[in-house]
Amino acid sequence: MLRQIAGAWLLITLSLGVAAAQNAPQKKMALRTIFIPTSIAVTYNAERAKTVSSGCNCFWIPGAGIDANWRIWNGVGIAAQVNGGHASNIAPDVGIKKVNFLFGPRYTWQPSRRKRGYRPSIFGEFLAGGVHAYGTVIPTSTGTTSSATSFGFQTGGGANLWFTRHFGLRLIELDYVYSEIPNAGDSTQNDFRIATGVVWRLP
Repeated sequence: MLRQIAGAWLLITLSLGVAAAQNAPQKKMALRTIFIPTSIAVTYNAERAKTVSSGCNCFWIPGAGIDANWRIWNGVGIAAQVNGGHASNIAPDVGIKKVNFLFGPRYTWQPSRRKRGYRPSIFGEFLAGGVHAYGTVIPTSTGTTSSATSFGFQTGGGANLWFTRHFGLRLIELDYVYSEIPNAGDSTQNDFRIATGVVWRLP
């Protein structure tokens, strides 16, 4: 069911991109919309995770990420995000490295321009794609492996504070992160991520 929902969202995302390119009044604008993101953010992330769904067995995965946003129409856009992290000693002599690569629709709301003061913007998103875990111990039907790749998605949002037209801070981003890396339980992960960083708006 989750895969079908994510697939529908990704289809909508691709349709938005195609429509933007077709409806652009000039070829130059179409290329600008498709290839050059509206903004880019670099963040520090901390993901609250656990080894299996039952019980806590919780640990933090600190790391970093980068995301790009393409504005399609008003506040509606497409976002792509890659983030990763590393945690050690999640079990005796066992660590984990994890990378997420996701994309999907994002809506950004920004108040009307004010003559003075900083301008905030708030966004919400649903991103889907893949999750790769490696440098760890992952159970399989025949034993164990050191890496695995699975479907994953995240939903959440955050707030930016713009100091100038082109530079601001990602004050906070909060996301629910789902993945299906094999484990000793139901082979699903329901994690929580918090992030902060800097963001650039491109001309």
